[in-house]
Amino acid sequence: MLGIFNFILWTVFIYYLFSFCARLILPFLLKFFFTRMTKKFNNKSDTSNKHSDYTERNEGDTTVRYKKDKRVDPGGEYVEYEELDED
Repeated sequence: MLGIFNFILWTVFIYYLFSFCARLILPFLLKFFFTRMTKKFNNKSDTSNKHSDYTERNEGDTTVRYKKDKRVDPGGEYVEYEELDED
């Protein structure tokens, strides 16, 4: 009986200790995580803007560059026409 009581006491103690430590430490960890992810996102967007498809051109040069959208059907919509008899 003493073993079960001891086990329950330690379990409750560890639970409250963990929840208390989580309240103290979790805000700092979340702030660190979000600042790190924000920096990573900003660095990724900066590099993608710097190395985009736009290139420097000399005067008189014409260069058109675009990315093809794979979701667009290049053939368009098929329409079947019927011939009308003019009798």
